[in-house]
Amino acid sequence: MKLLIWTNRFNIDSRRLYGCALLSFTLAIVTFTSPANLFANGPVAWNATTIATNLDPSVSSIQVDFPFTNIGPAVIELSAVYSTCGCTVVKWPSEPLKPGLGGKIILKIDVTRDSGLLTKTVCISADDVSHTTYMLTCVIAIPELVASSAKVLTFYRANPGEKTVCFTNLLDVPVTMKSVSYDCETGERIQYVAESVIPGKIFAVHVRPPPSSKPYSAVFDVVIQQTVGVEKSYRFEAQVD
Repeated sequence: MKLLIWTNRFNIDSRRLYGCALLSFTLAIVTFTSPANLFANGPVAWNATTIATNLDPSVSSIQVDFPFTNIGPAVIELSAVYSTCGCTVVKWPSEPLKPGLGGKIILKIDVTRDSGLLTKTVCISADDVSHTTYMLTCVIAIPELVASSAKVLTFYRANPGEKTVCFTNLLDVPVTMKSVSYDCETGERIQYVAESVIPGKIFAVHVRPPPSSKPYSAVFDVVIQQTVGVEKSYRFEAQVD
């Protein structure tokens, strides 16, 4: 008997989730059931099918374990099918598990540039008679490093002028603006100036797009770093209408 594993990822990037993300600055895994109450459906029983955690802002990766038990009559052998998400590594027992024995699915998730509420879903399908499918979910609340003053800057084509996006540090420790870059599909060369208004606390990106006879847009990527190896990416769009 074999189990197939695949992963899916989506991120809800919303500043409104900041309060949720800062509920705890310590790594704490909270399961919605006790180990004694197994979720059983088919040949595999799980200690928990959903795990939620609040992440410390200084952490760049997290490991989440999903223990299970083979309660079926046959041996279980695990194999994996990966998604295009490269931020998660899935590990599982390499040896077949006899009836009554257990193991765990291990998710190692890279959250280096993530913020807000991150949800990872692992779908597991058994090759038993009923082809039972299991869904395991990990919800991670990741604190924001900064709050941005705008997600979209709108300019007039004839006379764009200059507009500014400010980033305010939300933590009790200093952060730095590591880099600023932009991508414009039409190839327009956009002038911008990044500055530290209050070192470690407030940063600004001043954008001055060139005049144009046609509308265009550019997406800016601002990387804020807390410590070496811990950084978050914040994006805003400059629209020239």
